[in-house]
Amino acid sequence: MNSDYEVQIEQEWEEFKKNEVYPNILLLGMTGCGKSSLINTVFGGALAEVNDTTPETQGFKKFEGKNTGQHVNIIDSKGYELEHNEGLNNYVSNLKAYIDSKNGTENEIHLVWYCISVAGKRIQDMDISILKEVSNIERIKDKMCVVLTKCDEDDEIGSVAEKFKEIVDNETGGFLRVFQVSHLKELPLELENLICWSAEQLTDEDMRVSFVAGQKWSLELKKEEANRVINLAVAAAGAATIVPLPIATSPALVAIQFRMVMGITKVFGFQNMSTLT
Repeated sequence: MNSDYEVQIEQEWEEFKKNEVYPNILLLGMTGCGKSSLINTVFGGALAEVNDTTPETQGFKKFEGKNTGQHVNIIDSKGYELEHNEGLNNYVSNLKAYIDSKNGTENEIHLVWYCISVAGKRIQDMDISILKEVSNIERIKDKMCVVLTKCDEDDEIGSVAEKFKEIVDNETGGFLRVFQVSHLKELPLELENLICWSAEQLTDEDMRVSFVAGQKWSLELKKEEANRVINLAVAAAGAATIVPLPIATSPALVAIQFRMVMGITKVFGFQNMSTLT
């Protein structure tokens, strides 16, 4: 490959990485419900093992993708049981205030994963109460799902998880998606469905690419996203050639090619362009 081209594409790659946008994923649920294991399974890095965090208000802690290498920002929340005697209203009020404070900014919440462990065999009343309240917040209601964790501790037919799902459906109107997951590779259950659903909720193309790049579970989703990147580039190149010359010049097509190559590189988790050159 021409050395000038290699230099140019490396420069474009560095600029591309500098301007990368990450989706913000808010994790909810009580302490010990499996949030860290879920993140470790999906993105390849447990929250407890990450030190580069940004302190937030009211018990929220942000793990930034630029520090963790996960291509997503994870916002962990303290469990509601840590509210001591202040109860449901205080927890929900703090949560709503936090979400409101991020609206319209680069820190806006893009996905909410509400985690409930099936290991306790009984769904907590507090979980149901919080779900009812939070699922009515207009800005996040369509971005929120329930993740039933530790399903490897369920019985062979998953009766506890099914009962939890039935309760969640009945108490919240049935519009919240519920996914059963396990951190065991041999028992992933609906982990792939959770990842695909989450990607579909991200309408911003760059954020979607970041999410797919960050997740380490589904190679098939990475392939699908790479095909999306290619198809978008082909469409853009076709549109560019329709414009009469000299407007549709080769630099415009080169820019489209750069973006396509960068998108594919990012989706598959390569750290530099030399991998493809």
